[in-house]
Amino acid sequence: MTRTDRDTFRTAREVLARAIAYSDSIEQRLGHADVPERARTSLLQSAFAAEQSKLTQSLNRYLDEAPGEVLDTFVQYSASLPDPLPEPASSFTPESLTQWLLDVHQPLHELFAEVADAVVATPAQNVFENLTEFTRTHEMHIVQAADGAQDL
Repeated sequence: MTRTDRDTFRTAREVLARAIAYSDSIEQRLGHADVPERARTSLLQSAFAAEQSKLTQSLNRYLDEAPGEVLDTFVQYSASLPDPLPEPASSFTPESLTQWLLDVHQPLHELFAEVADAVVATPAQNVFENLTEFTRTHEMHIVQAADGAQDL
């Protein structure tokens, strides 16, 4: 059984900090994944690691640059971020690597969407709506990288 973060009342700053830690743990897991020496899978792992790094950096920028009124907004939510991350298949293939990455991003996407809904009519709503859209775009980049690896 895994422990999950189920909070009901946090500041937007704390939500972002948790999202950054979660994204960073995905990035670390990708960097240390035991990927077979197949060119396609190795190339895909590198592409995914670069995309994950971009996501983590973008989340950090939001945390660093968002106005205090946004970051200090209290939000209520029940979405959870798994801790520890679910383990991927014992042997990565391009398909299993893609599916694992999409699966571990789903809670992050759900968290941002729920927080955006919870902070209606505040400046924080725009930030979390943007983050929700950003995670959708990130997931599309994952799928595009996987499709590109299939074409090799």
